[in-house]
Parts: sequence; C-alpha cells; structure tokens
Amino acid sequence: MHEVSTTDLRCRIGETVSRAEFGRERTIIRRRGKPVAAIVPFEDFETLEALEEQLIDEGLVDEAKERRAAR
Repeated sequence: MHEVSTTDLRCRIGETVSRAEFGRERTIIRRRGKPVAAIVPFEDFETLEALEEQLIDEGLVDEAKERRAAR
C-alpha cells in the first residue's frame, strides 16, 4: 500500500493512477497527516460496491450502524 499527501498527489496524479491501474496498488491520500480518501484499482472498487449491495440486501448495514451508534 502506498501513501501520498494531497499536496504530493497534485504533482503525481498520473503516476498514482498508473500504480492502481497497472500495479494493482492501493494508495491512501492524506491531508494534514489524516487519511481522507483512497485510489484503488477499479476492480477493487467494483468488489466493494457488490459487497455493500449484498450487505444492504441482507439488512446487515443497518444493523452495523445501529451497533456503532450504541457504543
């Protein structure tokens, strides 16, 4: 996994996207040291979308939110 600041990302967006596309590398984007976003290979994004849809269909997303709120 690779990490980059938002400032560095402005100069290295092409390289970062290529690392995701061709190297299947995930990149965490940080602002002021905090993780704020990620660049991932598109296949990973599709997998996450499908998993989220499945969890929603099974009612598990609402259950997880309720448990988190109860903490």
